[in-house]
Amino acid sequence: MKTITRTGSILLVKPFDLLAIGFFLLLLLFCAAQPASAAITFDSSSSSAVAVGAPSITWRHTIGGGPDRALVVAVAIDDFIIFNGDVATVKFNGVEMHAAPNSHALAPGLRILETQIFYLTGDELRSAGSYEVSVSFTRKVDVAAGGAVSLFGVQPGAPAVAATNIKHLSLGPIRTTINAPADSWV
Repeated sequence: MKTITRTGSILLVKPFDLLAIGFFLLLLLFCAAQPASAAITFDSSSSSAVAVGAPSITWRHTIGGGPDRALVVAVAIDDFIIFNGDVATVKFNGVEMHAAPNSHALAPGLRILETQIFYLTGDELRSAGSYEVSVSFTRKVDVAAGGAVSLFGVQPGAPAVAATNIKHLSLGPIRTTINAPADSWV
């Protein structure tokens, strides 16, 4: 992971690096859930601007009207340990999204780096159109960003639990081990 130095002593991991890892993990988890009846295909993607000192982030995401739809949202937070905030809710057009199993990853230290993935599938999604994605935090966070991906050809329901996140108390990345089920798609 790329790092930058602030005031020469505190290392930060760029939230977008964590967000990219989160999206990869989520796509693997989501697509490995069950064999879909058709090929899993990309619909669209969107992301928030990086928010500094914010109690929430919002952006718009457009979903298409294809078969067997799924929406995946990943959220990344970089916060100081003393005032650490967490994700309170993630909503798509006012509908609360489900946390993907085993998707919460945390890197403790002076700065708390955190990612988590959320999803909706099938009939939980509204008809095709552009809707608001809103993420609220338990308190203001130092830096936050989010992104969304919608897919077609995904069977409804929760993704398979195929990942394990390990982070030892030290500087360095969160390590994610992925044991994907047979015939899964990445």
